[in-house]
Amino acid sequence: MALGYPSGEFGTVSDAVTRQATRVSTRRGVASPRVDRQKLAQRKTERTCQFATWNVRSLVNEHGPVETASVRGTRKQEDRRIDVVVRELERCHIEVAGLQETRWFGQESYCVGKSVVLSSGRSLPQDGAPLLRGEGVAIVLRGRALKAWKAGGAQWRAVSPRIAVAQLKMSSRHQKPFSLHIIVCYAPTFRSSRPVKNDFFDDLQEVLGKCSGAADKYVLLGDFNARVGSRAQAFDEWTDVRGPAGFGECNDAGKELLSFCSMNNATICNTWFEKKAMFKQSWQHPHTKNWHAIDFVVVHQRDRRLCLDCRVIISADCGSDHRMVCLTFVLDEVRFHHSPPAPNRARYNVSLLRTGPSMPEDQRMATQRRLHLFQESVSSARRRTLLANVLAQLLETWCAYRRITYVRFMANPELGIVGSVAKRLLRTLTRGHFRGSHCV
Repeated sequence: MALGYPSGEFGTVSDAVTRQATRVSTRRGVASPRVDRQKLAQRKTERTCQFATWNVRSLVNEHGPVETASVRGTRKQEDRRIDVVVRELERCHIEVAGLQETRWFGQESYCVGKSVVLSSGRSLPQDGAPLLRGEGVAIVLRGRALKAWKAGGAQWRAVSPRIAVAQLKMSSRHQKPFSLHIIVCYAPTFRSSRPVKNDFFDDLQEVLGKCSGAADKYVLLGDFNARVGSRAQAFDEWTDVRGPAGFGECNDAGKELLSFCSMNNATICNTWFEKKAMFKQSWQHPHTKNWHAIDFVVVHQRDRRLCLDCRVIISADCGSDHRMVCLTFVLDEVRFHHSPPAPNRARYNVSLLRTGPSMPEDQRMATQRRLHLFQESVSSARRRTLLANVLAQLLETWCAYRRITYVRFMANPELGIVGSVAKRLLRTLTRGHFRGSHCV
């Protein structure tokens, strides 16, 4: 007993709540337990992964060694810039991130907390040479992505100071293991020379050529310094490359990027999700103060169905004038297999109804008279009336317990059974058992 309620034939309050929950969750007569939303959210989190691209402008600290030690002041310990970036990635639940303009030297891997940073930058200058920093990209792995990277042999390659690639070995319950290639790039700016741009796209083409296998997937995270705009309403040359939800206008660098993606059957994920302008723009021009979208996430066109969302995270802050662009990507793809076609059912020879040897003579004559009514010589109105009568007899014989429902259904004017036929059906089904508004 609970709360003073009697526990007679109706049971306690907890029993009543259980019966109500079972009744609510019952579908098609089969009782199913209540769905746990926390388990559904956990299952969705296990199947998806968060990717991000972020131009951090610089990870160079003012004092002390840049790539290794923390900056220790006289009074308190200060965090390195990479520590701030990794903390923001953990707060936003980002497992794979591509960083641009790190301005680090060398090609090394560093452990920052529970994350691993794979850095690709300029070669360390010799003694006496000036320290000219520039470009530099990095890949940050944490959580499941870090385990997948180690399971694949911790393979990664620093192609150039502008391109780095890492290989993850992914395994799931619903599909075979596959390789996921993480590519991070930083494209030259508009003022760069043409040879520099050609070298960048040649290196990127070489990397994509090795990652475009039938069983492999890749995610390209980069700052392309280009504006691609949106897909045109009528005809667009890059229909499968960019979507209708882009931002801004397309420039010359954007056309070059679109041509490159079209040649590699790639698509830009930022342009396929309709959002407010504040969740599309990733960089503000320092002089004009206009916002542009120049940071993109690129995947193969066949993998676009695995992209659930792509947006800008406004709350992420590391002192950069760029915003973080996040992609929600499905790793464990559930494929629904259709059941095989049903076997061929037995077919009946209807012609034996006319001249069957085992049919009695009186039944054969009655059958022939009924079949004669549905010949081509009979008008459509007569056929409809006969069919309505047959349906009325069947409903009255086999579906008497749902009489009112079928009366409303058969009397629907949209079905073509109106007028005298509907009235005849109504009188035939009710038989005077229901009066007044109960029959309507």
